[in-house]
Amino acid sequence: IVEGAAVDPGGQGWRNHLALYDRSHIPGLTRLAQAIKDEGAVPFIQLMHCGLHSRPDLTGVPPVGPSHIPGVTPDDTHVLTTAEADALVEAFARAALYAREAGFAGVEIHAAHGYLITSFLSPAYNHRTDAYGGDEDRRFFFLERIVRRSRGLAGEDYPLLVRLSVEEYEPGGIDTAMSVRFSRRLEGLGVAGIDCSAGGGRKASEYMQMTTGCGEATLLPLAAAVRAAVKVPVIAVGRILTPATAESILAEGQADLVALGRALLADPDWAVKARTGKANEIIPCIGCNACQQRRHSPGAFCLVNAETGHEVELLRSKAAAPRPVVVLGAGLPGLEAARVAALRGHHVTVYTEGLPVGGLLSLRARVPGNAELAGAVAYFTRELNRLGVRIVDGSYAGPSKSGNDRAGPVEEEFVLDTRAGVALAGNLPGYAGRTCTHLDILTQNCRPAAGAKVAVVGNGLLAGETALYLAGEGMAVTLCGGKPSGLFRDTHPAIARRLGERLAAYGVRVVDEPDRALGHELLSGQTSLGSFDVLVWAMGFSLDQPEPGYVPSGHDVYEAYKARQELWAASQLAQSL
Repeated sequence: IVEGAAVDPGGQGWRNHLALYDRSHIPGLTRLAQAIKDEGAVPFIQLMHCGLHSRPDLTGVPPVGPSHIPGVTPDDTHVLTTAEADALVEAFARAALYAREAGFAGVEIHAAHGYLITSFLSPAYNHRTDAYGGDEDRRFFFLERIVRRSRGLAGEDYPLLVRLSVEEYEPGGIDTAMSVRFSRRLEGLGVAGIDCSAGGGRKASEYMQMTTGCGEATLLPLAAAVRAAVKVPVIAVGRILTPATAESILAEGQADLVALGRALLADPDWAVKARTGKANEIIPCIGCNACQQRRHSPGAFCLVNAETGHEVELLRSKAAAPRPVVVLGAGLPGLEAARVAALRGHHVTVYTEGLPVGGLLSLRARVPGNAELAGAVAYFTRELNRLGVRIVDGSYAGPSKSGNDRAGPVEEEFVLDTRAGVALAGNLPGYAGRTCTHLDILTQNCRPAAGAKVAVVGNGLLAGETALYLAGEGMAVTLCGGKPSGLFRDTHPAIARRLGERLAAYGVRVVDEPDRALGHELLSGQTSLGSFDVLVWAMGFSLDQPEPGYVPSGHDVYEAYKARQELWAASQLAQSL
């Protein structure tokens, strides 16, 4: 199922948004549909209008919806007239026709995730009094007309799937019971299947378990509820990461099909590997959500797989003259640089430079709830072993001491520097001999005693996870150092929310006023913060300038989106060797 194509120019929600509102779009999508068929798959395409989530900076028009609700919908919301809603019904139907003409075997009407159709279905967003609003029958009427008109225009035999947010996670919005009723109606209208997703409401980040540490198949109960109520095929989605999980869903009859999203960004060959008995070779999705921060960098990408979204430009060709390549640092950028250089035919050695293989990601995997991050490290380790890359647990001492055991004179080595840099630390009177950095803590170079009172100073993801790690080791932890803009703003909001929940579950006290965090209260021990046995600085890293002869590549960094950027930089540099 190809990503959502806008059925109207005003429905665009991101840069490079596919479109299917004009016949001029058909030739390009015909090539796409044919490419999918050429590989043996069956192409469908989503049809959507972003509605209240459309981007005026891209469309030039305000976001649209069934109603304007102050404090809930955007201030500049344009409330669709009945005639305008009628026109958008036609837009969906025309897009279905164009999809058929382009060679797609069917379409999926996107009625989920807070987009236009969802807002018509939802009692929380639809306060209309015309034919498109009021009771449940009239709120369903917009989707009903889209389905009927699409079947009429594209053909009664043309398969239409509908994607629903079975739970909208909006106070007073769509819930499972309502979605079951919608599903029965859709079955009666002749749809070919129902895709059971969730979200779109303002409480979605609170309730949706879609990140690292949340487990697999987290939305499966929603699909199972719909499947129990209808006879048409039902699709399950939501952190279905492994073939074993997918197979169990089908075998147990909880759904008829499974949909993969981020798992395919991590490994586009997921299905091929599952089919051919190579499930253990699948590149894992680790739930870091870097891919969902793409508004900073348009296009698909993945923290673990640098080739995602760059498949053509990163075609691997052998180097004309293989040479020795040394990589400093075994974090993900270093491992990626080593992988690409080895694929190019170079003789590669990686020096861990004081951190475990996997670098900062391996340290993150030690934090409660983060164990699955180690899957990415295992993948890279397996790949480097397969490619014959040498990994040295230690520091590089230069060509003459590098361990080069090839016969003849030592060849000139090309040295890539991917190290994390130096952990930042402060100097507070009264804490001499009782301070360390987050790096000291996560590498266990500093191990406060169980029950020790520890203050962690910092406001980013690494500070929060350092505090969580310490709490998991049985210490009484206070996280100090919020900004007026709040904690954990350097990571995806869903990751930040899950981290906050885990900190609360482990009893970490959070002090988010910066003056209290770094002021005299912390030093004197005579005020509400109390005194501490150990002070941990978790303020980030200072990147040293590489020594002469070292070429800076992507650096190992802590937060997922930035780590993905550094991975890409390392991959590009290694590709150029």
